[in-house]
Amino acid sequence: MGVVVSRFHIGRRVASLALGLALVGPVMAGVAVAEPGMVSPVGPSSAAQAQLQVTSAFDKTSYHTGEFARVTVTITNVGDAAVDGVRGISSLLEPTRLTLLAPFWGELDTGVTIPAGGRHIQVLTGRVGNPNATEVTVKGYISTGSGALVITTASAAVVPTVGDVGGVVFRDVNGNEAVDPGEEAAGAEVNLGSTLYGDDTHTTTTDATGRFSLTGVATVPYRTTFHVPGWTTRSRIIEVDQGDANRDLRIPAVRPFTETMTAAIAFTKDSYQPGETAELKITLTNKGSVPLHGVIANCNHIGNLHDLGLDMSGWGDLSPIAAGVRVPANSGAVFTVSEKVPEHAIDYGLVRIACDFGFDDPEANVVAASRAKVPGRTGSIESHAFQDTNGSGDRDADEAAIAGVTIGLLDRDTRRVVAMATADGTGLVRFTDVPAGQYGFHVFGSWRKADDDQSAVVKANGCLYGNCTWDVRVVPSDR
Repeated sequence: MGVVVSRFHIGRRVASLALGLALVGPVMAGVAVAEPGMVSPVGPSSAAQAQLQVTSAFDKTSYHTGEFARVTVTITNVGDAAVDGVRGISSLLEPTRLTLLAPFWGELDTGVTIPAGGRHIQVLTGRVGNPNATEVTVKGYISTGSGALVITTASAAVVPTVGDVGGVVFRDVNGNEAVDPGEEAAGAEVNLGSTLYGDDTHTTTTDATGRFSLTGVATVPYRTTFHVPGWTTRSRIIEVDQGDANRDLRIPAVRPFTETMTAAIAFTKDSYQPGETAELKITLTNKGSVPLHGVIANCNHIGNLHDLGLDMSGWGDLSPIAAGVRVPANSGAVFTVSEKVPEHAIDYGLVRIACDFGFDDPEANVVAASRAKVPGRTGSIESHAFQDTNGSGDRDADEAAIAGVTIGLLDRDTRRVVAMATADGTGLVRFTDVPAGQYGFHVFGSWRKADDDQSAVVKANGCLYGNCTWDVRVVPSDR
């Protein structure tokens, strides 16, 4: 097995490098994370400066495509002083690189201290992702808090291995999850994309009997998607091997869920605190004559850290990585799920959940949302009332704010006025120390809101995306 030993004295100048780490999970392609240039301080060397020795080695001399591999990185401080902030990252420039899996570089992601004469051992776990590689490599950069850099590499042989993927795509007209005569979907598009190596893709279409076959596919996990015009299908992760497991897949397509299904979500409490487990009731109603299978919840597409839907381990079969749930024909089903309220939610005064239910295509799925309060903090915002004379939706330079107008913030659940303020001579309205949350507006006196679709977010510890000003479009109240 390939082993490289590198030694570097802190204090030597190092060129700045653009580095990154392959963040790859079971269903996620590689993502490069830029690392700041690491340049060591310039100055005379000292006997007290630390010296690091690094070795790295694979646990085997040879692997097959897609196989799990382990690399042991050993960092020894052979100097006479402790070294702080020792971190490890991987080069993305190596075409034969090992695709690292969580927890990636482990403790070395954030940094460790190695005492004089001490040693840190980190085991990296990854998979051989490149379908054409005959060698797998790890090139790691070990940096320190003072800017020193050690480069370490290891390599092993790879035996390329392939398998076959095939099956039938069908329109499941009667909802029995079986291929019945006449249900075969001819001309359906089939796409495979490796979760380990972005350039590894395969595409084909089904024949007149709805069947497809791909040979010579690398033995790695692929996200597999299917497209049947006018119907919707669920993607899946398949682990290609050299056996028969993926040679006769059954891929049902169903009508868009928007045609027959409705969804509703409700929190079981009105308010929560950060870290508390929130329970939600989800009601799915099937108005059609065909049962629905494999229904999942796809939530928090934006990835807001203050909303639910990021950790769906408590969602059971509704989780996107689960089998999905069944909703009987002409009936409904209620599911109870749970998730912890994020710590960030208290800055927004509320926790929200928004999901689409069905398969993978949001356009074919039904949508439901809900919210609950997370009280305890306050914030401040500003506002202006103005007449939107050109209908742009924004206050333009020639649309002056209205002085003396009184505006109230409405609780969106109770419709009660939580705070009131009157515009000064410049038309500026200030709301201070208001409970964090999302509010509607109420305009008093001779003005009223131009439309009801106007709201503001009061956030503690700053403003929403830096926006502290929420203007209100108004018209005279006699209109």
